[in-house]
Amino acid sequence: MGADAAGGREAGLYSSKLGKKKYRESFLRLEARGEALLSTQSEPDRWGDEPTGETYRERFERLTDPADRHRELRGRA
Repeated sequence: MGADAAGGREAGLYSSKLGKKKYRESFLRLEARGEALLSTQSEPDRWGDEPTGETYRERFERLTDPADRHRELRGRA
């Protein structure tokens, strides 16, 4: 951790002993979280079609608010 902590100080991420302590605590928490994520089993991406009973045009026409239509077009509906 010594080199990383020194690099953090040089990068201006902290300037005091308290800042160094908080930086170290955050770094260690993030590192532990990263290790936990790496140890979990991943599953590959997949795509599945689910019939909705309506066409895209019908769905889009139901959306009357421009913001809703925007979200639909951007894939965040």
